[in-house]
Amino acid sequence: MRSLEESCFVKIAQSPEVSLNPQRVERALFSKNAMELVRRSTEIGAAGGNGKGAMDTVRLRQEIITKLVEEGRGMAGSFPAPPAFLDKSFTSVSLANSKIGDSFIRDTLSIRCPMLRSVDLTACFYIRDSAIESLLSRCSLVERLSLRNCRKLTDVSLEHLVRHGKNIANLDIGGCFNITAPGVDAFCGLHPNAPRFAELDISGLNVTTHTLEVICHRCRHLQVLRIGFIEYMEDTLKDTLPPLLPNLRSLHVHWNTCITDEFLSWVSQAIPRLQDLNLCGCSKVSVDGVSDMIHERQEALENDGNAGLISAIEKVNVRYTSLGKHDIEVLQATYQGTEIVCT
Repeated sequence: MRSLEESCFVKIAQSPEVSLNPQRVERALFSKNAMELVRRSTEIGAAGGNGKGAMDTVRLRQEIITKLVEEGRGMAGSFPAPPAFLDKSFTSVSLANSKIGDSFIRDTLSIRCPMLRSVDLTACFYIRDSAIESLLSRCSLVERLSLRNCRKLTDVSLEHLVRHGKNIANLDIGGCFNITAPGVDAFCGLHPNAPRFAELDISGLNVTTHTLEVICHRCRHLQVLRIGFIEYMEDTLKDTLPPLLPNLRSLHVHWNTCITDEFLSWVSQAIPRLQDLNLCGCSKVSVDGVSDMIHERQEALENDGNAGLISAIEKVNVRYTSLGKHDIEVLQATYQGTEIVCT
């Protein structure tokens, strides 16, 4: 017997001419056959069921949206499924890489999904600043927002975030190259929730040292900071990052060719709770530098006992560095508790 997902895909996504028919979607998701599959899926040991309760049709609809996007469904500026797909039961939605435009966010998403808390609009190239205003003015609960590589967005979107996105705590604006340093400075300085930000990604923006200073001064509770593709000097990072060090869990400095082994030594001592370090493209770091950093942290962790003041380094990304295949194999064999990302 087909799974519920398979059954819905056969009815909804099999051919383009029926995939945008709301009635077709309604029948596929809520037919007697689909409900029977839901019932069976909740019975322990029956038809692959796990007994964990009714299957989440929101999750299923999200999977179908993702599948339709991957298949390239939908015209420029359009949503690849019927508007009826979305409703107020959605608290999280990913429309990453889709062709949606401002009108979809204004007339459909923001109206049909007022309870959203997490929205992923990564690489939605057609949306403009007005779409962000529509979204946040009607979906005031949004806490997590990814606008990565939404290239038409400008500083005006950040102004909308200040005015309407009062609950934002996790923001990704990496790759939005029309957003400027003054715009980021003003955003971090004015946003009412900045002291409680948990994650911030400004990778690839044309920002300044002053921008980093404003972030570190205003967003002291950041746990994740991504500042890749920005050539901050090591001394600048050492002098500016200290306000974040007690809470920082993840630091991404990918494609910063100023980073050397000296910075890695500083990281192992100065950021006690760091668990994830992205060094992708940092061509000046060596296998000895990475090894010493992990080893020093392991020693510090042993000396910490059960105090919980120090965390193990769980993940290091060394793609496109000077480390060769043999170097990586040695690291992986020596530090099996640390994920060495190389592909």
